[in-house]
Amino acid sequence: MKLYTDDRIVPYKSTTINPMSTKAEIDGLLARFGIKKTAWEWDIENNKVALTFQISEMINERLVEPIVKVEPPRIWTKGSPKRREEINWAVSMRVMFWFMKSHLEMAYLLQSGKTVEFLPYIQTEKGQTLKDLVIPRLDELQHLAALPEPAKEPVKGPKIIDVEPREAKP
Repeated sequence: MKLYTDDRIVPYKSTTINPMSTKAEIDGLLARFGIKKTAWEWDIENNKVALTFQISEMINERLVEPIVKVEPPRIWTKGSPKRREEINWAVSMRVMFWFMKSHLEMAYLLQSGKTVEFLPYIQTEKGQTLKDLVIPRLDELQHLAALPEPAKEPVKGPKIIDVEPREAKP
């Protein structure tokens, strides 16, 4: 299904900000949140635009560095009889900017980590994103056996004993 700028739900449809300016804003946004390894596929003439970046963060005392790939939505402008329809890159890139900004801010504010916020967009070694691998197989998740509970290590040191609270005397 194609989305068009005349759709009443599409945001930023009246923007006139140059897509290159928005691209620079996204780069600055990523730098502000500590993401330094970024790469763009920027071929507007052939409708190929994608941002790839690497997240580096500690999760459970282990350094993880997933590669994330995000593409802007394709929001089209209807063509007149003399002109063909085309992707409105100004609108598409503004939507991508706000998508990136909201995800990065939520990772910070919820203290959940950037890896969690961008989980669907993490790339595998074959270049597929997790959402492309997992979504078609969601029905299979119900049939997976539960993972075993990790073995609990015996407590070393003094034992902690729970004592029922008593009312304080005045």
